[in-house]
Amino acid sequence: MFKSLIVLECHSEGEYHGFTTHHKPNLMKHYFVKKISLATWCAVALGLTVASSFAQSVISMNFDGQSGTGTPGAVTGVAGSVPVGNWNNSGAGNGGNAGPLDLVDDTGAATGATVNWSVANHWTTNGSDSSGGDAQMMQGYLDNFHDRPPIEITGIPYGAYELRIYHNTDSGGSMGFTVSDDGGLTSTTYYSYQPGGNDSNFPLAGVDPFGGAAGYIGSQETVGGVTNGSNYTLFTGLSGAEVTITGVRGAGGDTRSRPNGFQIVSIGPALDEDGDGLGDSWETANGLDPADDGSVDINNGPAGDPDNDGSANLEEFGRGTDPQSDDTDDDGLLDGVESGTGIFVSATDTGTDPLDDDSDGDSLVDGAEASADPFVTDPNNQDTDDDGVNDGTEISGGSDPTDPTDVPGGGGGGVISMNFDGQSGTGTPGAVTGVAGSVPVGNWNNSGAGNGGNAGPLDLVDDSGVATTATVNWSVANHWTTNGVDNSGGDAQMMQGYLDNFHDRPPIEITGIPYGAYELRIYHNTDSGGTMGFTVDDGNGPTTYYSYQPGGNNSNFPLAGADPFGGAAGYIGSQETGGGATTASNYTLFTGLSGAELTITGVRGSAGDTRSRPNGFQIVSTGPLLDDDEDGLADSWETANGLDPADDGSVDINNGPAGDPDNDGLANLEEFERRTDPQSDDTDDDGLLDGVESGTGIFVSATDTGTDPLDDDSDGDSLVDGAEASADPFVTDPNNADTDDDGVSDDTEIAEGSDPTDPDDVPGGGGGGVVSGVISMNFDGQSGTGTPGAVTGVAGSVPVGNWNNSGAGNGGNAGPLDLVDDSGVATGATVNWSVANHWTTNGGDSSGGDAQMMQGYLDNFHDRPPIEVTGIPDSFQAGGYELRIYHNTDSGGTMGFTVDDGSGPVTYYSHQPGGNNSNYPLAGDDPFGGAAGYIGSQDTNAGTTTPSNYTLFTGLTGASLTIKGVRGSAGDTRSRPNGFQIVAIGPAPEVEITEFYRTGTGDIQISWKSRQDRQYDILSNPDLNTPRVEWVEVAGAQDIQGDASGITTAVVAPPFPETGYLVVREEGLPAPFEDDLETETGWTVIVNDANGNTNWERGTPNGSTGPLTGADGSANAWCTNLGDYGPDSDISLRSPAIDLTGVVAAELSFEAYRDGDGFGDIASVRFLRAADQVQLGAETSIDMTTFDINWTVQTIPVEAEAIGESIMIEFNFVSDSSPDVFSGLSIDNVEVNVP
Repeated sequence: MFKSLIVLECHSEGEYHGFTTHHKPNLMKHYFVKKISLATWCAVALGLTVASSFAQSVISMNFDGQSGTGTPGAVTGVAGSVPVGNWNNSGAGNGGNAGPLDLVDDTGAATGATVNWSVANHWTTNGSDSSGGDAQMMQGYLDNFHDRPPIEITGIPYGAYELRIYHNTDSGGSMGFTVSDDGGLTSTTYYSYQPGGNDSNFPLAGVDPFGGAAGYIGSQETVGGVTNGSNYTLFTGLSGAEVTITGVRGAGGDTRSRPNGFQIVSIGPALDEDGDGLGDSWETANGLDPADDGSVDINNGPAGDPDNDGSANLEEFGRGTDPQSDDTDDDGLLDGVESGTGIFVSATDTGTDPLDDDSDGDSLVDGAEASADPFVTDPNNQDTDDDGVNDGTEISGGSDPTDPTDVPGGGGGGVISMNFDGQSGTGTPGAVTGVAGSVPVGNWNNSGAGNGGNAGPLDLVDDSGVATTATVNWSVANHWTTNGVDNSGGDAQMMQGYLDNFHDRPPIEITGIPYGAYELRIYHNTDSGGTMGFTVDDGNGPTTYYSYQPGGNNSNFPLAGADPFGGAAGYIGSQETGGGATTASNYTLFTGLSGAELTITGVRGSAGDTRSRPNGFQIVSTGPLLDDDEDGLADSWETANGLDPADDGSVDINNGPAGDPDNDGLANLEEFERRTDPQSDDTDDDGLLDGVESGTGIFVSATDTGTDPLDDDSDGDSLVDGAEASADPFVTDPNNADTDDDGVSDDTEIAEGSDPTDPDDVPGGGGGGVVSGVISMNFDGQSGTGTPGAVTGVAGSVPVGNWNNSGAGNGGNAGPLDLVDDSGVATGATVNWSVANHWTTNGGDSSGGDAQMMQGYLDNFHDRPPIEVTGIPDSFQAGGYELRIYHNTDSGGTMGFTVDDGSGPVTYYSHQPGGNNSNYPLAGDDPFGGAAGYIGSQDTNAGTTTPSNYTLFTGLTGASLTIKGVRGSAGDTRSRPNGFQIVAIGPAPEVEITEFYRTGTGDIQISWKSRQDRQYDILSNPDLNTPRVEWVEVAGAQDIQGDASGITTAVVAPPFPETGYLVVREEGLPAPFEDDLETETGWTVIVNDANGNTNWERGTPNGSTGPLTGADGSANAWCTNLGDYGPDSDISLRSPAIDLTGVVAAELSFEAYRDGDGFGDIASVRFLRAADQVQLGAETSIDMTTFDINWTVQTIPVEAEAIGESIMIEFNFVSDSSPDVFSGLSIDNVEVNVP
C-alpha cells in the first residue's frame, strides 16, 4: 500500500527545474514533485471501443409465507439463480391472498406485466434462516398448488425469455410444473426434486448445469420420480405475452407442488413491432395499436395522450400509469400533474405519486389536499404545519392543518392529558409521544414505567406544552401492560400501560386545576374483559360511573361505532351507573366539574374481571379560567404562587399583572403566560434570570439568551444555560447542543478537552495520536423490550456524529452498506455482514446516541460469517487506525473478537458483568481514554472478568479488515457486537525530500527523511495519472530500510528512456520471524525436570481433550506431548535466533490452545539473548486457568530490553503433581512483527 509518495517528473536534457507541485485529480494529498528535463515530451493516446449489446431484464416474483417457525416475508435485497433486486412480493397470506399484482423489473421500472394467483394457503418452511434475499425468498411458498388454479402472467414485455420456478418447502420429495405460453410453448412439464425439508434444499452444493448463482441447482427432468436434488425448474424457449403455470404432483416422497417464486428472464429485447418505444404487450393491454407508431393515429404513438391527462404515452409507459385513464389512482388529480418529485409546487405540479391516491399516508386523498378541500395542504407531507399532528387528524379534530399553533382540542379550552406507562407483559408500552385520546391532542404527561414504587407527584402541562400549575399524585403496587403487541401511534401507546388493581390502592389526587369548568375522561384497555368503576369527587360530591370492556388483549381498542360523547374514532365513552354494565366502552366520562382539586378512586364492577385499572385520563376545559379580580391572572395560579387573587394590584402592585416581586425583569402577567415562578428570579436554577431567558431559541447576548426559562439546559447538551452564556469555560450557544456544528456536542468537547467553538477541534481517541477521521457503524436491533434503532446523534467512546446505521432486521438484514465518516462525507469504504438475527437488550432507555447504539446487536455472531470492511481510505491507512467494537447485550459473560487487517489475526476478549442496562454506562476511567461511560479491553484471557463494553484493536493499517466473533469462556459466552468505530490516528505522514540531483554518471540521487522501523521502495511510470498499483518497481531500489540517522539515500539509473516519474513508497518492515511449524526450522526442546514424562513435541496433537489438528486445520503444532501431558513436568521450547537489531519495537503473536487442569499448571514466555541465553526483561505468563474451545491468538509485546538484540523466544510449561488427562499447552503460527 502507498503510505506516502514522492513524485518526480523527468526529461532527458540535464536541466533541473526545482520543486513543482502538481494538483491532479484522484491523487494522494501529500507528496513533493521534482522535475528534470532529459529529452522530449511524449503523450499517450487511449482509444476506447464502445460495444452495444442487449441488456438482460428480469421480472422476479416472491410468494411471502405466513405460518411456521421461520420468519418469511418480502425479499428486500438481491435473490435468485439470476441474482437481481427489486423483487415483486405477494404479501403474507393464509387463505385468500391472491393477485392481481402489477410487476416491475429488476430496475424497479413498471413492465406492463401482471400476475394472478389464488391459493388456499401461503405456508413457510420451518427453516430459521431468513438472512439475505435468497433466504427470504426460499422460505415462503404457495401450499398445495397442484390443487389450485394456475398462476397466470399477462402482458409479458419480452420477445424471448425463460422461466425459473423456485421451490424450498418443509418436506422432501418431487414436484412438477406445467408451463404454456401463447407464443408457441404448449404444456411442457418438468419435475424437480428436493432431498429433504427445512433448510435442506437451499443452498445446494455443486455447480448448476444452467449457470445459476451459487446455492442453486436447476432441473428439466421429465420424470415424476426424479431424485436428483434441485431447487428450481427451468423452462426455456418462451416468447408469448401470456404464460400459465400449473402445479403437478410428483411421484416420490412428498409429491405436492409448492412454488416459492419465479423469475422471467429476458433473452431478447421487448417486443416492439412498430419501434415506437412502447412494448407491444403494454400497448395491447392498454387498447393501443402495437402496429402503429403514431403515423396513423397519434394516440397510438409515444407522443399520444388518449386520456388527455397531460402525460404522453411514453411517460405513462415509463411510470406505469394507465394511458386510457386520466387519473390512474382515482385521487382527483390528473396523472400529468402528479410529477412524482415529492415536492408540492402547485396544483399543476403536485409532486405526488400517480399510482398512490394518498402519497403521504395521512388519510386524505391527494386531490383533496391540493384543492383546498377543506385546506390546501401538502399532499407529500402528512403533517403540513409540522405541529406533531398529521393533516388527517387535524381536519377530523377540527383544527387547521396549516397552522402549527392550532391543534385538535376539546370543550372550548385547554386539555391536560395523563398517561400511565406500563412495565411488564408481552407488549412494549411507554411514553405517549404523539397525539392520543378521545379528544385527540399531543403533549401528554407520562408517568414513567414502574413495577411497584412508581408514584407522583408530577407537574402537568397542557396540550400546548405549557405548565398549568396542576399536579397529579398516585401510588400503586404495580404498573402493568396489556399483552397487545401494537405500539404504533399515541393511542396504542396510551392504551397499553395501566395501574393494576387500582381499586385496592389510594386515590389519584389532582390539585391546582386551572379551569373554571371541565370534564374528566378516564381510559381503560386491560388484558381481560369485565366491568370496572371510578368514583370522582371535585369537592362538590362524589359521582360513580362504570365502563365495560368486552375482552382482553387488544379487544378494547379501537372499538367500532360512534361515540355518544363525540370522541375520536376508536373510542366509546360510558356514564353507566350499574356495576354490571355490558355495553362496550373504553373510557368513562365525568362532566360538570369545577373544583381546583379532584380525586379519582377505583371501584370494582360486578361482571367478568371486576378490577379497576386505568390507562390514563384527560381533563378537558369547558369554560374560562377563574379570575376573581379580573387582572388576567388565574386565581389558582395566584394562590399557588403567594399572590392575592382578590387584588389586581390596586392594593399592592406586586399582586397585579405589572408586579415583579422577584425582580427578575418579568412582570407577573409574563410569568403567568410563560409559567415561570413569580417568586423566584431563576425558575429553572440555570444561573440566568427569568427575564433574560427570552425563549426565542436564538442567542443574542447574555441579556437576551433565547433560552427556555423552564429548562436549565435548553439545548440538552448537559451544560446549564448559565454556564454556556457566561464563558464557563467557553461562551457557547445555549440553544444549540453543537455550537460549532462539528458533530460533537458542546459538553462532550469540554469534557474531552476540545474547543466547542472551533469546528476543526474535535475530541481525540485513546490510541496515542490525533484523531483525523472516524467511521462509525451501528447495528440496529429488532426484538426485545427496548426500542433500539438508528443512532441519530453523537455516540461512541470516541464521541462523534454521523453514524452509519444497518437498519433493523430479524434475519435477512445484511450489507453491503457504503460508509460515511463523522463529517458525513462518503469514504469509499463498505461494510458487509450476514446474521441470523438482530436482537435487542431489554433495557428500555434509547435516549441519546450512546443509548441508541448500545441497545441493538448482532445475535450469535460467533456462528456467523465475519464482518468485512473494505475500501478503508488511504488517509486512514497512512497514519494507521484503531478499531473499537462495542457490546451491551441482555446477559452477562465474556465474548471475543478476532480482527485481521491482512497483517495477521489478533484476538481480544471483553467481559460484561450482567444483562439489561448493566453494561452501559460503566463507572470509572477508561484506560484507553474513551468518553465517560465506556471502558475498553485488550484482554487475551477468554475468561476475563474485568468489566468493559468495548474491545480495542490498535496498529491497524490494512485497506480491508475482517471481524470474527469468538466465544468466551465465562458466563454467557456468545459474541454479540452492537457496533464499531474505525478511528484514524494522525494525518498521513509525508516523506520529505532533503536532497535531489543528477550524478556525474547520469544517475539520479535522492535523499529523504526516513524512519529506521520503515522500509522504502522506488517505483516509476511514464504517466503521472496511471493508478499507483500499475507503477513498476525500479530495479535495485526495493526494501530499502530507513537509516538510523534519519536520512536515507538511494541512487538509481533513469528507468525510462524519455519522460517519466518516480515515486518513493513507505512500508512497514517485514516480520523478523514467521513460522507455521509445518517444517523443522531449528527449535530446541529442553526438559528441566527429573521425570522426563513430558516434552515439547512437534506433530499432530491427539490428546484425550484439546485440539486434534494444528491451527486452521494444519498438520503440525508444538505440544506438551502430542498426547496427554504428565505430572511434575518442567519443560522449555526455544526458537531459532531472531534478529531484532535495527528495530525500535516488536510484538510476539502466536496461536495457543490451553487445555490444562485449570488450577495447578503454569506457562510463560521469556525473551533470551541468543548469544548467551540470558533473560531480557520480565517473564510474561500465559493464563492456564482458561480452557480454550478453539485456537486463540495471543499477543505479547517484546520486552524493551530485547529490542535491538538477536534473541530467542522461550515457551515454558510446568505441571503440578496431579495426574490429568488433558493435552496441556499447544502453540502454532509463531510470529514476531514490527508495528
